[in-house]
Amino acid sequence: MSTEGTATGTATRMATGTAVGRLRLRLRLRQRGKVAPVTGAASGIGEAAAREMAAQGASVVLADRRGPEAGRVAEEITAAGGTALAVPADVTKD
Repeated sequence: MSTEGTATGTATRMATGTAVGRLRLRLRLRQRGKVAPVTGAASGIGEAAAREMAAQGASVVLADRRGPEAGRVAEEITAAGGTALAVPADVTKD
């Protein structure tokens, strides 16, 4: 069975050429099946972290005070083949 054209095939091709590719493959395999909660995920560093973890194979839970914006990011991650759920949440200290 060929993995050509699949995420596994892409990761395998990346891993054969460079040290960075091998590191990305290890990260992808390490994140597969994990759930990563990310706060502040509607923009900035939180959004970038959520996208990267999803690209590495983790399912991400995007928590942000701005629910609709977090929902947009979750939809984009899902459209790109990842698994994401947006949850409106405020984790600041009262």
